[in-house]
Amino acid sequence: MDDTNSVSLQFNLWHRDGRLVDFVINVRVLAPGGWTDVERFDCCHGHCHLHADNDETAPRSLYRLDDVDDVARAFRKVEPMADKRARIIRDKGA
Repeated sequence: MDDTNSVSLQFNLWHRDGRLVDFVINVRVLAPGGWTDVERFDCCHGHCHLHADNDETAPRSLYRLDDVDDVARAFRKVEPMADKRARIIRDKGA
């Protein structure tokens, strides 16, 4: 994610019959004890959410997921958002 490798994105993807059915994207910072998740995008309760500040605030619903095809659409939309969030965190000096 950056030249000093202090911020990264971790992608966890689940597929069934070749289709994306669930995902989590963790925005992580390198802390003295190792990698720490600071934000995440995930799918649960029929929505794709952003958990900003790693659960210190209520998750923000980004997209409604009515069927399995919506999961792949949401992933394509939030992948660049996760990259942007990681860059913002990096620029703040994580």
